[in-house]
Amino acid sequence: MTPKQIAYWAIGFKVMWVVALTQAAEHDWISAIAVWGYTFLCGSRQPKSIWMVVVAGVLCSLIGDGTLGWLGVVQNPDGTALGFPPLWLVGLWCAFATLLPICFRWLFGRLWLAGTLGAISGTLSYVSGGKLGALMVSNEGLEWIALEWATALPLLVWLASRGVENVVETETQEVA
Repeated sequence: MTPKQIAYWAIGFKVMWVVALTQAAEHDWISAIAVWGYTFLCGSRQPKSIWMVVVAGVLCSLIGDGTLGWLGVVQNPDGTALGFPPLWLVGLWCAFATLLPICFRWLFGRLWLAGTLGAISGTLSYVSGGKLGALMVSNEGLEWIALEWATALPLLVWLASRGVENVVETETQEVA
């Protein structure tokens, strides 16, 4: 993929992220369409192995965000318990998962760095989402968000790297 294409996917993700988070409180269906549309568009441009990473993203959201909701770290915008992560939030994990082999390939093989960056950027992402009105985020539970992302990002990066390795091996065998 060319640097220009990588930039388009990264910018597209950021635009989709802003749309999803600004619309989540009032028009969650717009958020769901944005994140799932991006997921399927970006995922369809990649090897089939990306869908394994997308499924892992679903599980990370259901388990991680479900736990954050149960702990009261994140709540719905109206202050009610999160209960089950909304469709747009699950989709946001999936959209991010499709971006890993495109924009975050440099993290392949650097799982400690992925964990550190996940803890920092994941927490900042949830805080930003709270400020945009998508969710209510408790400042007392930020360490739980950091733990979720410090665990999830290395897992997703590892799965994405395995998929890329398998594609390269298959292409090499086909050429030989």
